[in-house]
Amino acid sequence: MCKANQPPASLEGSKLSVIGQNIKPHGVPKKSSKNSSEIVFQLTVSINGKSVILVENDPKIARFREYSFLDQGSEISGRDLWGFSSDPLGPDDIKKGGPGRTSSHTGQFVTVNGVCFMEIIKGWRGTPLPTHPKQMLLY
Repeated sequence: MCKANQPPASLEGSKLSVIGQNIKPHGVPKKSSKNSSEIVFQLTVSINGKSVILVENDPKIARFREYSFLDQGSEISGRDLWGFSSDPLGPDDIKKGGPGRTSSHTGQFVTVNGVCFMEIIKGWRGTPLPTHPKQMLLY
């Protein structure tokens, strides 16, 4: 089992809270896997990321990573996070202030819905992921 604060920890749910600094939607919409016609929208947190499952998948199964946390309330945190959701996310959806705030940076937070996935790219300890997950999960 992986630890919730170092790679390769990940979350899967139908609604996730994402907190941190420098949260950005990016990239063109992509298919979530070779066998799916589901389109997903990418999201990165490049400073002090944290994500929590607000609503579990139904049925509660891991679709993208066999080691993903699936229970409501499970959380991951790290320096850099990457993930996606099936609902589009625009810059206006990302709120400033409140959670994720430090003395020198305004925090940001957003709630993503649909088919949601977040993974630690670079944790607080250990080595970063050798291959970015978007190369394995998106087509």
